[in-house]
Amino acid sequence: MLGRIGRLAVRRPRAVLIAASVVLIAMVAVGIIFHMQFMISLRREREDMRVSGLIHGESEFPLSFTLAVAILLLLLGIAAIASVVFHNGPFG
Repeated sequence: MLGRIGRLAVRRPRAVLIAASVVLIAMVAVGIIFHMQFMISLRREREDMRVSGLIHGESEFPLSFTLAVAILLLLLGIAAIASVVFHNGPFG
């Protein structure tokens, strides 16, 4: 039988992993929000430049590969936390 210290020693690494994952997920989420705000302002600036005749603006503004990767990392982090919390998957 595990004593109180033994139970804490078993739970501590899991708690640290969950806490670190939550912090990293929050950082990625904030980064996604800032990136989306920046991209929106770039699109507005581009449209203003097109209306002013400074650029042709005939091509589409490309999707952000950085945003796509950040969203995938966010989903991976959420899946990792779910795996640890629910004791299934590769991290459970």
